[in-house]
Amino acid sequence: MKLTTTEKAKIKAYLDAVAANLSGPERTETIADLESHIYEAIAFKAENDDSSGIVEAVISEMESPENYSKSTLITQSSICGLAITGAILLPFGLPVLWHVVSQTPAGDRWEDIEFYNSSLYHFLSLPLGIIAMFISPILGVMSIKRIRQAKGAFSGGLLAVAVAVFYPILLINLFVFIVVVNIMDRPWSTAVPLDSGPVAVPIFIIIPVIITALIVNALIFRSVYKKSGIQQP
Repeated sequence: MKLTTTEKAKIKAYLDAVAANLSGPERTETIADLESHIYEAIAFKAENDDSSGIVEAVISEMESPENYSKSTLITQSSICGLAITGAILLPFGLPVLWHVVSQTPAGDRWEDIEFYNSSLYHFLSLPLGIIAMFISPILGVMSIKRIRQAKGAFSGGLLAVAVAVFYPILLINLFVFIVVVNIMDRPWSTAVPLDSGPVAVPIFIIIPVIITALIVNALIFRSVYKKSGIQQP
């Protein structure tokens, strides 16, 4: 059966309406299957029915475009499991990093935490924390890749980026902190005794430094998120 321009336009309008309610990697395949089904149904009816309005009849028998949006709501709201796993692992590395901070000159006057001398820390928390610091960024990167390829089938892009950059940013901050603390602790003048203790830093210097660090961290996160190519909802 040869279709008129008007009939082809009706088929295209229906497919476009369905496509507007679909997302994810299966969108193209679904539209192709629907188009094939429509033309097969038209050909079948044309062989067995000479009446007019075959295209309208076939389209009326199809699911309404709105029903396809309902079938994708669960998929669209599904957060990538890798990102969730990475987020769960994040806290396990924090005790290890705090232990590192306590070993710097800044922690010389702090009271010792018994937990860091326990077998629980050395045989469980420490290995698990080190593993978490390595695995979490990897899971974050894998999540970003999976969410980007899914083209809307997965959500959680912000979480994936946060998991990917959390420890890299934190380790950079820790490195800068250790360098600054050691520089401040060093006696630059021969008139200053070696056991004079750390140099007191005015609060009006500390606060701007902290604010600057937070701004830089936020800019890094924003840059990574933009370059990740994740579609925003």
